[in-house]
Amino acid sequence: MKYEYVTVPLLTHATKQILDTWGSDGWELVQVIPAPGGGEQLVRSEEHTSELQSRFGISYAVFCLKKK
Repeated sequence: MKYEYVTVPLLTHATKQILDTWGSDGWELVQVIPAPGGGEQLVRSEEHTSELQSRFGISYAVFCLKKK
């Protein structure tokens, strides 16, 4: 059996939606990597991702998909 992994940012305003969407597609949550400093930050989605990552602590979710 093979495994595929993906890491996605968890934006504060859409965390539940992000987790639910990946879960409904068959991905299993493996780990949540908390933002540096442990505090949740409110981010504006219209800003460029790399700019957000450099200015804010963003948490990430790691998902695994089992492939046959």
